[in-house]
Amino acid sequence: MAKAMKMLLDMPAMEGADDYLKKMGVDERDLTNQMALLSAMLVKAMTGDTRAAEFVRDTAGYNPKIKLEEKRFEAEQEAGSGGTDVVSDWINAIPDVTTEDGGEDPDGTDDQGPGEEEEKP
Repeated sequence: MAKAMKMLLDMPAMEGADDYLKKMGVDERDLTNQMALLSAMLVKAMTGDTRAAEFVRDTAGYNPKIKLEEKRFEAEQEAGSGGTDVVSDWINAIPDVTTEDGGEDPDGTDDQGPGEEEEKP
């Protein structure tokens, strides 16, 4: 569905909408349904529709909440804390696993096979 919507948005603007876009000063090659949709939202925002204004602001990349999160993330990266390291968190969440015969030898190895008894000193 996303592919179909992108195709529709990229199509030339419908008659009437293209005339409106030309009056706004939109370049001929940018007369698409996407531009018509965005310009319609801009007009709604300019007439006082706050939801349309939020849409325009967010679409343009001016959402203050997202900007604040980006700055916080950058500060964490620069400070070396890195926030949460997803890979490290994932690795640390893996439980320690013992072998079938009960575990490792004190030197960190497990020399006997499954079912074999450990050698006694």
